[in-house]
Amino acid sequence: MSAHRFITVGRSVQLRIETVDDLFALPELDEAHWMATSALVSTFNADPDFLARLDADADGRISAEDLKRAIAWTRGLLADPTGLREGNDTLALAALSDTADGQRLRRAAGKVLERTDAADATRITLAQIRQVEQVEHERGLSEAGRVLPAAAPSDAVRQLIDDVLATVGGEPHPAGGEALSEAGLDAFLAQGRAWLEWHDRGDPEAGDPAVMPYGSDTPTVHARVEALREKLDQYFLLCEALRLDNALDDRRWSPLKAPEDVLPTAPGDVDAWLARAPLAPPRLDGVLPADGVLNAHYAEAFAALREAVPDLPEPLDAASWRALVGRLEPHRAWRAARPQVAVDGLPVERLRRLQADPTLTEAVRALLAESHDRAVVMENLQDLETLLLNQGWLFPFANSFVSFPDLYDPTSRALFEQGTVVMDGRHFTLTIRVRNRARHVRFAESSNLFVFYAEVHDIEGTVLYEIAVPVTSGGRGNLITGKWGVLHDRDGVEHHAKIVHLVDNPISLAEAVFAPFRRLGEAIAGRLDNLKQDRRKALEEEGGKLVDTAVQQPPASADKAPTTMGTNMATGSIAVAALSSAAAFVTSTLEGVAGTTLLMGLATVIGAVLGPSLLLAFFKLRRRDLSAYLEGAGWGTNGRMYLTRAQAATFTLRPPYPQGAEGVPVTRRYGWLLLALVLACGAALWWTLQG
Repeated sequence: MSAHRFITVGRSVQLRIETVDDLFALPELDEAHWMATSALVSTFNADPDFLARLDADADGRISAEDLKRAIAWTRGLLADPTGLREGNDTLALAALSDTADGQRLRRAAGKVLERTDAADATRITLAQIRQVEQVEHERGLSEAGRVLPAAAPSDAVRQLIDDVLATVGGEPHPAGGEALSEAGLDAFLAQGRAWLEWHDRGDPEAGDPAVMPYGSDTPTVHARVEALREKLDQYFLLCEALRLDNALDDRRWSPLKAPEDVLPTAPGDVDAWLARAPLAPPRLDGVLPADGVLNAHYAEAFAALREAVPDLPEPLDAASWRALVGRLEPHRAWRAARPQVAVDGLPVERLRRLQADPTLTEAVRALLAESHDRAVVMENLQDLETLLLNQGWLFPFANSFVSFPDLYDPTSRALFEQGTVVMDGRHFTLTIRVRNRARHVRFAESSNLFVFYAEVHDIEGTVLYEIAVPVTSGGRGNLITGKWGVLHDRDGVEHHAKIVHLVDNPISLAEAVFAPFRRLGEAIAGRLDNLKQDRRKALEEEGGKLVDTAVQQPPASADKAPTTMGTNMATGSIAVAALSSAAAFVTSTLEGVAGTTLLMGLATVIGAVLGPSLLLAFFKLRRRDLSAYLEGAGWGTNGRMYLTRAQAATFTLRPPYPQGAEGVPVTRRYGWLLLALVLACGAALWWTLQG
């Protein structure tokens, strides 16, 4: 016989999860009988560490398999599961099983009790475990293969760890920040060796002389040569071209002649043109004299080159220039071979000491080895913490995932409920956090629920998150976009809430009854407003025409006035006579109709208007679906959770005034009047059809 027990809650059949046996039997139940099979972690209000460990694959969703795994793991560690109850954060050591894992956790718990100087050595609390975990994290060795700077035994070792993290980076640590890893240390040392090898080749004193032909001045000489290399190469090529064909006189290439035969005049244009022009007019002798004509744009750079290379020939010829460039070629190749490393900003002497003396490196490697031992301790602590978290949270989570008893209980809250919104003189007790409003709106439109979406703000006005709030009883009232209210969250903290969107669906039968008349009134008001605007426009146009006529035409002769007045009077008389005849006809017709018939006819008309609206609203209200409301928030649900009348009155309510308060208005309920009206209209329609 099955150990599962079910109960009908609202209009859905749900699993009872009240005892430890109920909880342990849960994994055996087909997931098709669960209320939900997956949900976003962000929609739950529970201990963040509990939710993070329940979401084993860290995908941001908790699945049925995640919950089954947690229940089975917890069951295997507890010989006495009576401590499994909501809010319990104390574990009796005697409750642990005698399995290898149970004994491992018992030993770990004993060490925690010793380190915290606990007075009671028979039980351990969640706070004690977290206290020791914090100490382990602060030591910097709580994660295997990760070393935080705080773990350094000396300033020199701390400096090395900081250098590694600042250059090649580190790995994330559970305690926060980055930690050194063995791979990071190896990369740092390899980059240091590559950088030193390259740097030493260019040492002016101990390096390769070919790389530094001008000693410590070589970088300066190289920079000055590179600044003019293109222009000097161009100049000597032009000289060779001129020698090849001296018919190319200086006016063909002259910098004083623009390509468009028009010399630019704007300062910026002149400077840009000079930058494109040759360094100097080419000469048949192929030399560049110091006192010759020189492009002013490059004059300063050429003077700097002569200053950096005092033995530069005067005048400069092509061979001397190419010899200078060739002499700097090893230096140029050395610069091009500069390794792309992250350690190039560190002092060279510090890197050299690390390569020469491995003491600091060995100290860091010892810390890495120790971190593996400390991580075993930390793993035991984390398993203990997980066990205590499961002990206190598995029941409320299962009752907010597999079943929803707290959702139907006005005195309790499911873990996915955010709190109560106070707005428009009412309490809206069902709220859920929404990450994607557009998605939720699509589901809300098909749920037959009236839903408003509100931004939740902190005291500084920053939007914390959005919530979706169904309106389940009463009417729409003054709920409009932009309206402000407050949210009292589960912890009793008050936040500002502002409506940003609404999904319009029927809320109650009373609202459905008056909806056609409200829409009719709005349509009539709109039509009258349009008529008023049209009439005003026509009047303005007619007035303008009369003024134009009065100005442009002479006055009419006196003998024509009586004719016009008589015509108007005749027309008015005919209209009055027609209206009088119509009124007399209506009056005589109604006098011939019995009062009962008249009332029945009127009731029939009203019933014909209200009947379809009431029928449609009734079926829509019966099919208001809370499962679609949850699915819009990223949940995966089974079946439908249709809203009951009792739930509707619970989720949206107008709180009563204090008992005995003076001046309290009398509450008028129109339910019986509405029922009488519906029955009367129905009877009238039946009577009409029978007659």
